[in-house]
Amino acid sequence: MEFDTEVATRNFYQKYAKASGFGTRLSKGHKDKTSDMVLDRVFCCSREGKRPKDKGNMIVKCPRPETRCDCGVRMKITYRQAGKYRVVQLVAQHNHELSTPSKTHIFRSHRHMTMAHEAEIDMARSCEIALKQSIELMSKQVGGQENLGFIRDDLKNYLRSKRSIPMMQGDTGGVLEYLRMMQLEDPNFYYAIQVDEDDLITNIFGVDAKMRTDFAHFGDMVCFDTIYRKHKDERPITLFVGVNHHKQTIVFRTALLYDEIIGTFE
Repeated sequence: MEFDTEVATRNFYQKYAKASGFGTRLSKGHKDKTSDMVLDRVFCCSREGKRPKDKGNMIVKCPRPETRCDCGVRMKITYRQAGKYRVVQLVAQHNHELSTPSKTHIFRSHRHMTMAHEAEIDMARSCEIALKQSIELMSKQVGGQENLGFIRDDLKNYLRSKRSIPMMQGDTGGVLEYLRMMQLEDPNFYYAIQVDEDDLITNIFGVDAKMRTDFAHFGDMVCFDTIYRKHKDERPITLFVGVNHHKQTIVFRTALLYDEIIGTFE
């Protein structure tokens, strides 16, 4: 078979893989040094190869399941012969069981969010529709979640990146400047900032001298309160609160969180 572009070849192999019940990955390829055009490309099964040994910590609390089994399924194309991308090698026999059609959409290579999906998600978010109801509605519109093109995790990642955009350098610098000013005014003021893999601020924790003193006297009972929330950014403002000897509510700690998942609370 021959194709005009590499994209057309990749789309064809993606459709073939989805209909067959396996995921795909881009393997090795060669480009022209002057035009940066792809001359050779190999498309392979997502279970090709073997996982390399981890040279870091050998004790892992939640190890990821092994998915690669050295599957040899591949399709190689080249542009060097006929001025088009021609299939010069095809290995179609897998060494593992294939997925059923109802589960093929879960493979990472078959998941993609279009601009129409993003616009619909933004509209649902502006109407304050919950994430679960949003994905259920979009799934019914296309006849099932297997026809949607993405899963719930992709939707959560999109919303996470969407919320990270307003956190520009001016906002980040203002937060850090405020925390440093508080520490200069109160040497016992302590703060901690947690960032994600992109070095964006996610969680902020702070406590001053009065909070520490109150906790030393009245810290027998602590309530973790997450009901306060900023309406615009939807970031939970959490409080560690207690009661003093006058039955008055006092604050032991404060934290501005990014989301409400287990890792954030820990």
